[in-house]
Amino acid sequence: MTLKTMALLASAAALVCVSASAAAQDVLYHERHEFTVSPAPHALTERASVEVRYLSPRSTSWTEFGVWEQYFGPVRDLRAEHNGKRLRGSAFREVIPESEDVFLSDGTLHEITLPDAPGVGDAVTYSYERDYLAPAYAPVLRVPNVDRLASYTIVVKHPPGVRVDFRVFEPRGEVAYEVTRTDLRSEIAFRDLEPLDDLPLFAHNGSHASVLLDIRTDAEALTPTSADEFAGWYHTLVQSPAPAPTILPIAEGLRGATDSATVASMHDYVRESIRYIADSRSAGAFVPRAPDLVVERKYGDCKDRAFLVSALAESLGLRVDPVLISTAPRAEFDEVQIGLFDHVICAFTDDTGATTFFDPTDPYSSFGDLPESDVDGHALRIGREGAERLFVRAQSDAPTLDLDIAMDLDAPERSEARITVRGSILSLVRGLEARRTEQDARNAISGVAGDLLFKIRLSGLTPVEDGPRHRTYTARADLSQFVVASPTKRYLPLTPFR
Repeated sequence: MTLKTMALLASAAALVCVSASAAAQDVLYHERHEFTVSPAPHALTERASVEVRYLSPRSTSWTEFGVWEQYFGPVRDLRAEHNGKRLRGSAFREVIPESEDVFLSDGTLHEITLPDAPGVGDAVTYSYERDYLAPAYAPVLRVPNVDRLASYTIVVKHPPGVRVDFRVFEPRGEVAYEVTRTDLRSEIAFRDLEPLDDLPLFAHNGSHASVLLDIRTDAEALTPTSADEFAGWYHTLVQSPAPAPTILPIAEGLRGATDSATVASMHDYVRESIRYIADSRSAGAFVPRAPDLVVERKYGDCKDRAFLVSALAESLGLRVDPVLISTAPRAEFDEVQIGLFDHVICAFTDDTGATTFFDPTDPYSSFGDLPESDVDGHALRIGREGAERLFVRAQSDAPTLDLDIAMDLDAPERSEARITVRGSILSLVRGLEARRTEQDARNAISGVAGDLLFKIRLSGLTPVEDGPRHRTYTARADLSQFVVASPTKRYLPLTPFR
């Protein structure tokens, strides 16, 4: 994801947040989402409204608001008012962020900017409507952490026989809310929530809770929230037929001595032969293109590459499953929803039962390695028979940097080192070599070691061994500041790590 995309998405979230650190109340904030589920064939519409009333001088700096739109839920009839006066023209702006590799990337940010500075006691309101392609696209809703949240209400109107459950993710512990139901209406309401202080490095500072809608009848899940329901629904979108005849000759040419070696060759072929170009218009935001079309055009994004590897493997009777993952912290539900994932990788399980995750989109990670952004995230492995929720962990327990040093305590500045890099550091090295120079890569290793290690300086790196998943260098090591010296003895600190 580009920095521009990250900034836009962050700003979209920030547009509904005011600092919660002060004792004085800044705003009174109301937000309401009213969904309507029509009788069969079921459709889903939404009407949303927000009201912000300024209560402090500091709060009047909040002059921008935003509504995020994706193709399956286009925004219409967006209106805004400041003290009852309708905003028009230049107060509205549409921004389409650039996305390098996002599973669900097609979107537009509708920005609302007040033309006149607000004052204490002023009120800003805005509203909009959406028509979703299907109830399956019902969004995950976020209850913002503002000072002060007067009310946040979600109402679902539905025909008899439809049941709505509200799945609530509470990242900071229990949040007070009330659920009411009738045969034709289900509602969840959060009222009068006090602001929460920001926690260092906490991923969910901007919200009290997130809410996922689980809508179903006795016969079907209108929102596919279990892993198998989601996989079945997603397969109806992908509509992947048997691999095209043009795929088999390519796969045959990639056969290796073992199944793992064959899949590794497929990973390398896709990574090296298919240019990365993301065409995220409409359904292309998360539905992969046909593998034979990707081969013909020689380009694709993360999902196109993952499904191409899967098709290559299937043509030889091997199974490689696409895996939807989250590369950034998101609401942690037991249920599944399409907006909870933003990238696609692959998983291969060999005859011994060992599973290898790999990312054919990352240009510098070897088969069996993953970039750090892919690790420690929630994921959904999608097979033809169903799906599996899992947690992607690092593929190797080995450290990404090994350092062996031979030294003389009487001459610590003239020590010799042997350095082995793996995993994310090896990816960093390969990326620098491809984009810049080999010397830049060696300097990067010295820099990483300097950051990790206590008063150990490396120089004069010389490569001596280069394998698929590791690289080894020899180097000069200066430990003159690392060795602790006294008039009678010299010794080493208990640990070399900072």
